[in-house]
Amino acid sequence: MSSSASTNARRRLIALLCMFLVAFAVLVGQLVDLQTIKPDRYIEYGEKQRSRQWDLAGSRGRILDRNGVDLALSLDRATVVADPNDVKDPLGNAVLLAEILSMDQAGQLEIQKALTAGGRYSTVARFITDEQAALVAEQQSAGRLTGIFLEEEPERQYPQGDLARSVIGRTDDYSVGSTGLEKVYDRTLTGNGGHASFEGTGTLGGWTIAGGEAELVEPRSGHDLVLTIDHRIQHVVEEIMVEQVDTYQAEQGVAVVLEPATGDILAMASVGRGEDGQAQIIGQNLAVTASFPPGSVLKAVTMAASIEEGLSTADRWLTVEPVYRFLEIPYSDQNIGRYETEEMTVTDILARSSNVGTIRLAEELRSIGELDNGADVLAGYLDRFGFGQYSSLDLPLQTRGRVKDPIDWYDSDFGGIPIGQGITATPLQIASAYAAIANGGMQVAPKLVHAVVDGGSDAERAETPRQVDRSKEADRVISASTADELTDMLVEVVERGTGTGAAVPGYTVAGKTGTAWKWQAETESFLDVAGVRHYILDFAGFVPAERPELAIVVLFDDPQGFDSAGAVAAPVFSQIAEYALRILGVPPGSGDGAGSTDLVRAAPAPQPGAAEQAVAVAPADEADADG
Repeated sequence: MSSSASTNARRRLIALLCMFLVAFAVLVGQLVDLQTIKPDRYIEYGEKQRSRQWDLAGSRGRILDRNGVDLALSLDRATVVADPNDVKDPLGNAVLLAEILSMDQAGQLEIQKALTAGGRYSTVARFITDEQAALVAEQQSAGRLTGIFLEEEPERQYPQGDLARSVIGRTDDYSVGSTGLEKVYDRTLTGNGGHASFEGTGTLGGWTIAGGEAELVEPRSGHDLVLTIDHRIQHVVEEIMVEQVDTYQAEQGVAVVLEPATGDILAMASVGRGEDGQAQIIGQNLAVTASFPPGSVLKAVTMAASIEEGLSTADRWLTVEPVYRFLEIPYSDQNIGRYETEEMTVTDILARSSNVGTIRLAEELRSIGELDNGADVLAGYLDRFGFGQYSSLDLPLQTRGRVKDPIDWYDSDFGGIPIGQGITATPLQIASAYAAIANGGMQVAPKLVHAVVDGGSDAERAETPRQVDRSKEADRVISASTADELTDMLVEVVERGTGTGAAVPGYTVAGKTGTAWKWQAETESFLDVAGVRHYILDFAGFVPAERPELAIVVLFDDPQGFDSAGAVAAPVFSQIAEYALRILGVPPGSGDGAGSTDLVRAAPAPQPGAAEQAVAVAPADEADADG
């Protein structure tokens, strides 16, 4: 070998040795980095490669009626999910899934989009039917849906359909409460999530590693709500209101049924019109979110104030003109067929719904007021009865109605507010006020939620009720004697006055009609652009009058061609009351006295010259209308 060849061989050997030393140094450096400098990073990376975890949703609590009937519950439904990184044939799989799920081309494109979304998890189709889930599973087993899987997801369902929809509310697509009690009690109803994790290979659905770590944290169901609603009464009320809103071609209809002694709301129905113009149950709870001029149902409060302040008794006589000018504003009883001056008792004034007589009583209340305008007395009673206040119910979008501060009352307000004009109230406020009269002068806060209980078995539900905390349970608004006297007067309204249509065979009914003019914003008057007047017709009362079991309010907003609450709202009250009494098993003639005294049903003897007239309803043309 020549010297030059030997030199070249040595150089190649040295080069190879250097390359080896460099490679060795790099390897040593990586080992040091892996084991000494940043071991946690690579340990975490390895764990991510082999660990698998699924979140497990806690079932949302149920909503039940007072009898334990499910109104809302969550049931597991199949959902199609995918690991897009493992999907082999997105287009073919999209075509196959669209066929199974009966989707059109647009649906197929959405599926394909989900299958190519990237990442390790994508939702393809939620809440498919059991039959569809079986077909998907069959295709999985045949190897045609690689990277596509089925998992269960709770879906909110309402077994009674739209029953009490405006009260219960609804959840969004991900079981988060969005309206009604579902929204108010969302945190209470929502369960605590859990998870399942294990070490495995491959992708979603891969094999577990023998001896690998595994963990299961069980989810916990949310709490259940037990409502005061009776689904039987709610169903009857909704059915009647839908039918009658259509019959009278009203814009809206509202009804509230509650127990005076407990404040428990047994039914609360809101009816409006769908896109097709047909009456239907709506999601808005008109009983608390809408306020209306109550009309003459408010006269009971004016009477209560007069009696409580010692200015009147039920049999006190007054001279009542057919038309009365108060501060140059004419108020008339012509709408109830009064055209001559009469001697009337306070009971007559209420029974026949005399605007003039009621305003006369309000003037007397004004005369004993301490404010310069004298409004504090009557305004104080409106406040006591709950008008102008939010209800105790935890419901969204409540209104408190429109009631002027007494210091802001004008002279003209003393002609309108005592007869239910110039003020607005919610149907629940009206129901609560009449419940207070029925309850011997004690007003009990209305309730919708009876209890919040642990989810789970019926045994747990029975054993662990947690009553809803309430800061306001009951207030005395008038004395028991005033309530008794006023009850007798309200019975006369139904037996011989404007509310005869509210009578229920076999039971004594106490109540009052109300017919109010509806303000027209477009004309800023009570007449629309065509010169037509529109009405709010309502009836409020309780039954049996001797021992009240139910307080009921029925209201119709703008019935077409009707201007008499006695002809519209009163008969609907009767229908609802008759069904509800039957459902509750209240026997006819079972009362034993309202409050502490017996009812006095006999009308006072007429004074000489007093005209006995039958009530004749005619369109009002002065300041207030009444049925």
